[in-house]
Amino acid sequence: MNPTYIFPKRKNTATAGTLAKLLQGKCLTSEDIKREEGSSRGAGIIFQLRSVMGWPIKSTDLAVNTIDGRTAIVSRYHLPYEVIQRTPDREWFVNEVTRERAARRNGAGKW
Repeated sequence: MNPTYIFPKRKNTATAGTLAKLLQGKCLTSEDIKREEGSSRGAGIIFQLRSVMGWPIKSTDLAVNTIDGRTAIVSRYHLPYEVIQRTPDREWFVNEVTRERAARRNGAGKW
C-alpha cells in the first residue's frame, strides 16, 4: 500500500465507492456521486478523500446547463493517471468495494 494515501476502512460506503471509481480512471461530478453512490454530499466526500486521506484528487470546472436555462459551473473530479498507476492495492480495493457494495444492496429493504 502506498503510505501517502489512506484507503477508507469501511468498503461499503459512498466514500469508498467514490474512491473506487476514481481509481478506475473515472471523472465524477457531485451529481454523478449522488446518482451512483446515493450521497448528496459529493463535495464533502471529495474533501474527506483529499484532506483527511491524502488523495491528490484534481478538479476542473465544467459549465452545465440548468433546468431554467442558466449556466452553472460545477467541479469534475479525477485522480491523475500517474497516481492511479502507482497505487499498488487499487485492484484489490476496487474489488473489495464492489463486493461489499453489492452485498449491501442485496440486503437493502430487508427489514
